[in-house]
Amino acid sequence: MPPPTNQQCAVAGMQYALDHNFANPGFHHMQPHPQPPIALQYQAHPAPAVPKCLAVTHVVNVRVPGPTHDGAPALILMDINIDTIDPQDFLTQVCACMEVEVDKVKLGWKAFNAQLRDAPNWLETVDDVQKAFQEFQAILDNKRRTKQVHMIIVNQTIEPAKIETPKRLETTCSEEVRELKEALRYDVHVGEHVHMPYEAVSLWARMKTQHNKVSGVDNNNLPECLKLDNLAEATKQCEELELQLDLIFKSTLAVCSRGHKRAISEVLDEDEDDKTAAILICTVLEELNHCFPDLEYIQYEQKLCQQGITYVHAIQYFDKKFFNKKVSMAPGSIDDFILAGKRCMKGKGKKRSRAENYDLDKENQCPS
Repeated sequence: MPPPTNQQCAVAGMQYALDHNFANPGFHHMQPHPQPPIALQYQAHPAPAVPKCLAVTHVVNVRVPGPTHDGAPALILMDINIDTIDPQDFLTQVCACMEVEVDKVKLGWKAFNAQLRDAPNWLETVDDVQKAFQEFQAILDNKRRTKQVHMIIVNQTIEPAKIETPKRLETTCSEEVRELKEALRYDVHVGEHVHMPYEAVSLWARMKTQHNKVSGVDNNNLPECLKLDNLAEATKQCEELELQLDLIFKSTLAVCSRGHKRAISEVLDEDEDDKTAAILICTVLEELNHCFPDLEYIQYEQKLCQQGITYVHAIQYFDKKFFNKKVSMAPGSIDDFILAGKRCMKGKGKKRSRAENYDLDKENQCPS
């Protein structure tokens, strides 16, 4: 239904005034209309009083670790109104439940939703207690919470339990070996120092333990099998051995990689280059002189031999400045000379590897 318009409201007001004789000039001086009497049944039952709003209280369930009896720790539960309790009285009640003194204990607290590995908050001073109360008041005022709110008291003066070392990291007499090595420190003893291997120290430790005790063996007396003179002679006799694995490796490689031409040629190229005959420098100079007759590369043969460049492989050890200053080679002819030397060495290596691979293929062929 739409609301009444202004015109309708004005008409209704005027009609009400006419009905109640508001238009009479002497209306204001008339006595007001007497109110109708209240029925007896309503007088016996007064109107109900409006209920007063109850104040919101914050009550927290506190879980305190009690004293240990018969090896089983006890857990004490307390419901505390954090709005009215004094922080110092709160600490006193908690310490009384734990049967400890306030000055000789370090307390902490965790919330009900804290993770197991989370570090506890400190609960030592009055400020710490007030901060904890403020946090729990905010949690209790949150209407979306579903879990029961409680505070967990943590005794932080208790030393954490030591983590046991896994058995796989332990040795049969690790403690004895450690004590013996400490007793045998070289900076304590005066005289000749002999290096003892770990096996010898371990055997010495085993022979002086309670289970395998040998008479006359202690930190200062060696067993008969570990005399220092014998150990000194053994260390002197140890010499480094040079293993010649070149021929063994090559023969094994040749057998294992039959049919694989590249695998054999790549490994054997470097060693075979040293064993074959080197190419004379005059060969390269003659080829260049035939291709570039105007540059006259033959004239540099004597100077190159004077500098020790008699064979082609020696070209790679020198740069352009050397050939320009020492050999008096023209700058425009140096690049072609170096490239010709590399090309000659590369072509020779390819020809030799092809010939070797051809021979190997013939050897690996099955007789028809």
